[in-house]
Amino acid sequence: MKKNQTSSKAKQPKNIGYRIIMAILAICVPIITYFSEFVYMVWDSEVFKFIAQLQGNTADNGQTEQALSVRMFVEELLPQMKGSESFNMETVLQSIEPIRAPLIACLVFLALAVVLALAVFFVSAFSKNRTVGTTLAGGGLLSMIGLSISFHYLAVPLLAGKVTIASFIPNALVAKIMSAAAKLSIFQLSTGFYLVLFLYIAMVLWGVANWLVALGENKTKKAD
Repeated sequence: MKKNQTSSKAKQPKNIGYRIIMAILAICVPIITYFSEFVYMVWDSEVFKFIAQLQGNTADNGQTEQALSVRMFVEELLPQMKGSESFNMETVLQSIEPIRAPLIACLVFLALAVVLALAVFFVSAFSKNRTVGTTLAGGGLLSMIGLSISFHYLAVPLLAGKVTIASFIPNALVAKIMSAAAKLSIFQLSTGFYLVLFLYIAMVLWGVANWLVALGENKTKKAD
């Protein structure tokens, strides 16, 4: 009887340590998703390069870098779009027709990754079941892979110029100037994506490692 009590107490710290680390990794996912830069893009412009050279700035190659995050879209871009009289949602939806399907897929996979991370957090915090948390983390990892694939199909038409910049810029004059003067040369996933991907890989590996340890302990007990 005493041996059973001792072995159950010995298990508790390991189980608690597993749950704490899993919960910390999981809760970092929505935080990073909201605040980190998820998309990195570069605009090439011979016009801007020429203007810079006229001003004596020979180091300027006419490229403009820009990074997008969920926070920037929610707090900055979305209010500008809503407050702009020239912004028309119907026009935007028509303009983004070539990328609508992959764009929706990207948003769905990203939302799914956040929801699964929250599920992992609550399972780790309130349940001792290791299998459920690891399975959910595996689903989150698959969501990030799905996001990467969908993003590829989103980037191809954008880099090919099938969707104009004017669709996304509230100011009509600025949109026309940018469409004529600049071309999108780089459009890729950035820091936020890779951080979330790493977190999910860490969760899966941590869950599998703990499952293997528990399996080894059970085999040792049966042997004894």
